[in-house]
This record gives sequence, C-alpha cells and structure tokens, in this order.
Amino acid sequence: MQISERACNLTDITVGVVAFNEGPSIARSLQSIQLAIQQVTVTVELIVVMTGCTDDTEAEASRVLGRDPHSRLISSPVRISKCAALNYLKFHSNGRILVCFDADLIVDRAAVKVFWEAYSNNSALAVAFGRMVPIPGRSTIWTRVGDWTAAVLDAIRGAPNGSGLWLICGSVFSVRADAWIQYPEDGIMSDDLYLGLVAQTRKLCVEYLPQAITYGRYPQTFRDCVAQKLRNRFAKIQLRQLPGGSFQHIPIWMIPFAIRNLGLEVRRHLPIVLIDGLLSAVALIQWKCGRRAGALWSQISSTKFD
Repeated sequence: MQISERACNLTDITVGVVAFNEGPSIARSLQSIQLAIQQVTVTVELIVVMTGCTDDTEAEASRVLGRDPHSRLISSPVRISKCAALNYLKFHSNGRILVCFDADLIVDRAAVKVFWEAYSNNSALAVAFGRMVPIPGRSTIWTRVGDWTAAVLDAIRGAPNGSGLWLICGSVFSVRADAWIQYPEDGIMSDDLYLGLVAQTRKLCVEYLPQAITYGRYPQTFRDCVAQKLRNRFAKIQLRQLPGGSFQHIPIWMIPFAIRNLGLEVRRHLPIVLIDGLLSAVALIQWKCGRRAGALWSQISSTKFD
C-alpha cells in the first residue's frame, strides 16, 4: 500500500471511505462529506482507501482533498476486497468513532452529527447504521422500484427493538473504535451484514439511525437491478455457510420476517417482498449449481452519478 503520512493524535471521529473505480462519483461524495464534517465541533479526520483503481478515482480524490491536514489517502495498485480495505482503514484511523460511507453516495450534511450525538448520548452504543434515500436516475420505472425497495428496507430496519437490523443492516454505518470487529479477508461479500451479525452475537448495543442519511441511486436497468439483488442474496447464503455455524439462523427469504414483524403493513410492500422471494430462490439455485459471486464483483454503472 502507498500510504500518506499517518497522523498520531487521537481524534473524536474518523470518517472513512473505501473506493474502487469511483471516478464519476467520488468527488461529489467527498465534497458532501466535507460539508457534513463542518457541522460538528469535535475533531474529525477523513481517510480514503483506494485499491486497484484504473480510472481517475485517485486524481479526483486528491483534487477535492488537496492539502487538507485532516485528510489522508491510502492507495494500492492491487485491488482487494471491501472487507480487507475496511481493515486497512481501521488500522490507520485515530478516531474514537469510525463512520463509513460508500464512495458513490452523497452524504447529508447532518449525517456525521447524527452519528456523533448518538454515541454521545448512549455510552453503551457500539454499532449504528444509517439509511440511504434514493435519488432520481435516468429511468423513471427503476427509480420508482428503488423508492419501493428503500421503503421496505426502512420499515424492516425500524422494526421494534432493532429486531430487523440483523436481517438487513445497510452500507452506511459507524463503529466505536474499541468495539471494532475485524473482518475476515478471505472473500466475505457483505461487510455491513457481517458487522451487524457479529455485533448481535456479541450482544453489543446496535441502533438504527434513520436521520443519518445518505443519498444514492438504485440500479437503473433491469440487468443491473437483478445483478445487485442477486449479489446481496449470495452474501447472505455465504454467511450461513461460514465455519462454526454462527450465522446459520440468517433467513434467505424476507417474507416470513416481514409478515411476523410488520403485520398488516406488509401489504404496502408486497410487490418488493414477493420479488425478494423470487430472487432469493434464484440465488439459492445458482449457488447450489456453483455459480457464485465473489468479493471482487463488477461495478454496477447505472448507480453512479452523471
């Protein structure tokens, strides 16, 4: 890894971003993060980890961050998994709280403040998840599908006592540094679900913070939508089969959980829940036939900013 000079002073918050070929999106994402950081009065550092990029991701990130003494870039010519990149991020961080955002999301200006206040108000809090709000894309139909999907995910994550977090966590998350959970680097596909499940297994305090918002695009083509959803379901199947059997309780299908926990409200989300069931069945069949996604998946281009 080519690493910029590491700061040694402990800070209150580390905001982290990991990226692979996010040239079209990363400048906007980092600019929104900088604005969100300005909303808090505590000390904050920003770390960007880039691995295997073959586009202008590094140039765009360098242009935005400039000579900011509180920002650092970590770059490697070799692509590694997101989980491995998150481990690098944690190793080089100095914050008491680590907040992670994807490089293709726009961060709401209040998001970092919401995370910080949650930890300040609850000393037991170890892991917290935010949410993504869809923004319009080129396709009206697939933008609407994204809205429906976001609505059902928000409903499940907001189930009483956080009971839905272990099923669907979300890529916007934060971790208290002393509660960090080291990721396996041998091909784990779902960083957020792994984090949430391990936290639950260890009986750590986990919360869903719907006010910690990011904005992003759902896939804008049928092919991209199916590819993303199958990948997410492959990730669940993979976790169920990890050695030790700790995650065998993860349901492949959302329908039983949704009916039990959402009651009659599930009728509002029925189309997406049924689609989930169909895609989960397809993913399971493909997995059993040996057709499986890996941790180094291909980019879904229609989710990127123009």
